[in-house]
Amino acid sequence: MAKETNLQENIAHNLVYYRKSYGLTQLELAEKLSYTDKSVSKWERGESVPDIFVLKALADLYGIKVDDFYRDKPKKLHNRQVRRRLVAALLSIAAIWVVATVIYTVIMVLYDGGNIAENVWLVFLWAIVASAIVGDVFTFFYEKRFIYLISLTIFIWSLAVAIFFTVNQCYGQHPKYMWLVFIVAIPLQVLATLQYLLRWSFVNFTDNLTENFKRRRTTRKNPEETSKSPQDDSHSENGP
Repeated sequence: MAKETNLQENIAHNLVYYRKSYGLTQLELAEKLSYTDKSVSKWERGESVPDIFVLKALADLYGIKVDDFYRDKPKKLHNRQVRRRLVAALLSIAAIWVVATVIYTVIMVLYDGGNIAENVWLVFLWAIVASAIVGDVFTFFYEKRFIYLISLTIFIWSLAVAIFFTVNQCYGQHPKYMWLVFIVAIPLQVLATLQYLLRWSFVNFTDNLTENFKRRRTTRKNPEETSKSPQDDSHSENGP
């Protein structure tokens, strides 16, 4: 019975470790598994154990083996899937800039001296916007929270700059009140920052709450171990 309890505690501990290493909240993991966050919370508190099919799905998600959930010490997570997606994101950004460069070169050659050629540099501004979108998508789904905030900041302000200069170049003059686009960007930036701060605080709070609950539950299960004092240990080792 003690061995079974220890195994269940190992699974619970490893579930928490791998989820945090992967950068997921309990709710986000639950959505990936089509379960509720309450179920994930019970697994991580050791109140229940996910069935073998769930463990297999989690193992595939984290790039580990099912047996790794039973280990006393969790295996260091090497997230191959995240690395593959990162490479895909970088290749997508590189493709955006290749396309932008090709468009710029073709227009400069075909319309040298024309109005289109004078404004073709705007394609690079919009390439920055498109690159930021790719970065946002990657960091959002893989919970790189601080990098996501940076990427979102780049998107907000690059979009404002791109709209401002594109409209100015198309009209040939500065349209009235066009500067308001930057005023609109300010509350968007504030909202993005607040989302980052509040979500980060909420995740830490819920994770700490889960750990404290699990610790108290272990204490209730083994009161004789927690009530045993260091002096008792020393007496038992040294004899009466």
